[in-house]
Amino acid sequence: MASLYPPADLTANHAPVRAGGTMSRPGPRGKRSEVATEFARRFPDGNIPRGGLADVAEAVGLSKPRVSILARQMGIYGTAPPDRGVGLCKLCGAPTPRPKRICKDCRVVNLTCDACGQLFTRPRDRVVEKQQDPRYKGRTFCCWTCYNSVPRRQGAVDAMEA
Repeated sequence: MASLYPPADLTANHAPVRAGGTMSRPGPRGKRSEVATEFARRFPDGNIPRGGLADVAEAVGLSKPRVSILARQMGIYGTAPPDRGVGLCKLCGAPTPRPKRICKDCRVVNLTCDACGQLFTRPRDRVVEKQQDPRYKGRTFCCWTCYNSVPRRQGAVDAMEA
């Protein structure tokens, strides 16, 4: 019957015993320099494309997470997403970050309450949405109290004015 334990002669499987009496570990201990040289050989400009860590891991014989850890420890990082630059607001022309099409100042609209006359702000997209919806009459209110203070039917408004 075969033994479940390794053979007694460990010198064939492991590195020789150090002066302190402990054996050096087998495995990816000396792979850091291999990973560094592989990065330098494959990516001399320092830009690591998507999937570059996986290619290095396969070439060196380590797992992708281990190569990622070693790269991070050595200060090697993947490429950042490309800078999208600056765009212009489509309403006022002010510079905005590229994915944004409307600047912060243009995203809100200053309105006047039809009941009390107070100035308040609303998001521009909500104001435009309500202007296009036929259910809304074009009146704006700052709060529910002002909304409930105005009569709903035109006949009631005429009766109050008379």
